[in-house]
Amino acid sequence: MPKKKSSAEQFNFSAALKELDTINAWFEQENTDLNEGLVKFKRALELIQSCKKTLTEAKNEIHDIKKEFNALHNENED
Repeated sequence: MPKKKSSAEQFNFSAALKELDTINAWFEQENTDLNEGLVKFKRALELIQSCKKTLTEAKNEIHDIKKEFNALHNENED
């Protein structure tokens, strides 16, 4: 049975950062529409939340890998 992809694997972090850059550049323009700005702001918040979740999952995975490595390393020393 194939391993289910985590939300971090399904979410494209690089694409989200590019989209956030695009949104940021839009806000730096002189003439911006308020309604469009609200939509873009909401989208940016969604992307930021997803990025934070992905980073947290990656941090937890790194922690688990380190724990496994340390356990193997300690077994080999005995």
